[in-house]
Amino acid sequence: MLREDSPHARIAQSPVFYPSGQGKRFTAFTGGFEYTFGNVRRSGIDLGLLAEYLYDERGTGATPFEDDLFVGARVALNDIQDMQMLAGTIIDRSSQARITRLEATPRLGDTFKLDVEMLGFAGQKTMTLFILYARTIILD
Repeated sequence: MLREDSPHARIAQSPVFYPSGQGKRFTAFTGGFEYTFGNVRRSGIDLGLLAEYLYDERGTGATPFEDDLFVGARVALNDIQDMQMLAGTIIDRSSQARITRLEATPRLGDTFKLDVEMLGFAGQKTMTLFILYARTIILD
């Protein structure tokens, strides 16, 4: 249990799915954790380290995440623009193919927030692909 004034936070999750009545039964599981170091070196910056395991017994025909690992980091600058960044990679344990996601979300004044995402796909036999996506969100 964390003290309220602790600069560190831990989150663990592990949803399990076993649906029935929708055709053939299957099991899917995601388990992971995030550990956040708050106010790193008294800078006001929070750094979160993330790790997850993804399993789906249906295999690659139904989902690309049949036996994969995710590792990543989240940075919150805790500044006036509320700048947050997330970077992570999903690694296929059998083929070593990777999906990398980079995300940044700064505020633009009091009214707008910019949401920039980049996805990269590497290690597939047929291609390497990067996608850059940006949108502006109007805040209430």
